[in-house]
Amino acid sequence: MRPLPCSLLGFVLTACSSLDHHIQALPADLAVDPGWEPSSEILQGDGFTRQDVAIPCGDTHCAAWLYLPEGAALAPVVVMGNGFCGERQMLMTEYAERFAQAGLAALTFDYRHWGDSGGLPRYVYVAEEQVDDYAAAVAWARSSPLVRGDKLAIWGSSASGGHVMSAAARDPRIDAVVAQVPAIAQSGDHDHSMFPKGTLWALVRLAFMDKWREKRGKERIYVRAYGYGEELAFMPRFGPQIEELLGLADGRWPNVIAPGVLLDMDEYHPDKAAAQVTAPTLFVVATRDELVWNEGTRKLAEEMPDARYEEIDAAHFDFYLGESFEQSVKLEITFLKQHLLGVEPNP
Repeated sequence: MRPLPCSLLGFVLTACSSLDHHIQALPADLAVDPGWEPSSEILQGDGFTRQDVAIPCGDTHCAAWLYLPEGAALAPVVVMGNGFCGERQMLMTEYAERFAQAGLAALTFDYRHWGDSGGLPRYVYVAEEQVDDYAAAVAWARSSPLVRGDKLAIWGSSASGGHVMSAAARDPRIDAVVAQVPAIAQSGDHDHSMFPKGTLWALVRLAFMDKWREKRGKERIYVRAYGYGEELAFMPRFGPQIEELLGLADGRWPNVIAPGVLLDMDEYHPDKAAAQVTAPTLFVVATRDELVWNEGTRKLAEEMPDARYEEIDAAHFDFYLGESFEQSVKLEITFLKQHLLGVEPNP
């Protein structure tokens, strides 16, 4: 990002003073490193077990859960990262459990700065760093005596559907890739219609303020990640859907993000990385997706050496429950068992 002229930066920061009511307070207990340590307790599920894992990531650790098929020998493993502002206790759990019930180990992790993982400041979104966390989780799985690290897939959904493209491009030893409702391709003509009138420019101004504070070592500012009604948020209007999916009555997840990431997004290009992916890849998209550009994803799939493109009649957030979930998880299990266990799909 090019530096702003001082006069323009001053104008932006002065204008931001009128936007204080959009800034979200971060509870004190969530503003510090959670200090999480893995428990030795093993959770018994229906056909699987789950245990805590700490994965070295940069100068800290990523908190993770390892799901293992019950009563099976060493199983191939699927490494799974969440979507935008997600944490491992959220929308990945149902997929991980189903993979384990199908005979595949699953490793779900929190990115640095999120959930139980270490890293300060909290709730900042750094795409390239999250791709590095995928690589760290893959490295852990390959060295673990608990799984077959020589047979390994990576899985991503929404924002992490782009991350898996970048991760697979860097690591040709990955055996398979699943990207569902992936935020991967850019249209070149960004549709800002989802933002209530006037809020996009307000978000940009707050992003400059956040970046200015970051450069000077000051505390970051936060806005809602998923919004309600006409309020300012990074993802407007999707708050009720997220809350319904997650059941956030306890308020553990603060639903915030440091807005400075808005100024970094044009520098992250998982669509370009996709051209370098040689592993078998499954794209599963929602035909009524409100957030990502399916046509761009389809074109990428056509250009890749070994990619499938499957559509489900659904909206973006439908993939985590009901019939849309059942359709997607069955497609993904069939694909993963084919490439990790050598089980050919039924004709």
